[in-house]
Amino acid sequence: MHWSIIFVIMIGLAGCKKEPVSTEDAPAQAVAKGQADTPKPALTTINLIERGSEPRRALRWSPAPGGKERLKIRVDAELELQVAVLNAKKAPRSATFELAVRTNEAVGEEAAVFSFTIDEATAHHATSVPPKTRKDREEAMATMRGWQGSYRVDSLGVVQEVVMNVPADASREVWSLSADLEWALHQIAAPFPTESIGAGATWTVDHDVEQDGVKANEVSTLELTKLERQLVTMKRDVQQSAAPQTFRNPGSPTEVELTEFTSEGAAVINWDPTEPLPHSVQMTSTVTKHITYGFEGKRVQSTILTRRALTVTGLGH
Repeated sequence: MHWSIIFVIMIGLAGCKKEPVSTEDAPAQAVAKGQADTPKPALTTINLIERGSEPRRALRWSPAPGGKERLKIRVDAELELQVAVLNAKKAPRSATFELAVRTNEAVGEEAAVFSFTIDEATAHHATSVPPKTRKDREEAMATMRGWQGSYRVDSLGVVQEVVMNVPADASREVWSLSADLEWALHQIAAPFPTESIGAGATWTVDHDVEQDGVKANEVSTLELTKLERQLVTMKRDVQQSAAPQTFRNPGSPTEVELTEFTSEGAAVINWDPTEPLPHSVQMTSTVTKHITYGFEGKRVQSTILTRRALTVTGLGH
């Protein structure tokens, strides 16, 4: 009985179908949504705690429109489900995406939109991954090559919206891998305070996010550990919290009741504020969701743990 519950829940949470976004006009759609169709995103709040030592500089994030850069993103992910005393783990996912990223014109005074194309998508298989899962993931990688999308960044450097072109008939593996990539894209901008800062400066960033279908609040604490002429290095600690709510995992038709949510992460970021993309990012994240799920007329209480590790490398022009 318990194992059948686990199987059904994991299938439901893995994702199925969702309305498609045209691969031909995704960047244009993203701009239009940012201007009129979608509600204005919640404002990002930055609170400077410590200015750091001299010399200090104003590190404003100001990419020039029209620039083109390349980015390599690797995401390693694990999903674990706990029901009563039983645990089940999905086969670990690991994939590398190479993106061509273009800086579009700014949207008003509060945002900029970046369009991207997935030039390469490669799956990495652990020895524990079953042959059928390997095949499904290779097919997912083939499906995702050539996809276009966009992401929207506010004036302080926080990613507010990612538009991903997932076909209506996408497989569960495609949905899982696209969710990993979307999560990664939310980590590639760096918010700075308006004040001049130096090595040792610390500040917090508070804004709303959506984490795998859950609407949450995120508070990051950043520390400027190195300030060179062009390159800056920052440490980032992330905490997320969410109120009880009903949500769907990306691509899943099944609603789940969230009763408790916690998330924490840590990252090291190397950045040139005059460039649109980071030189490098290393990050780990653990999300714990306590949920209630319907099964055969009963309510089942479960815990989902999602662990991700991110490696981002800027490849230049």
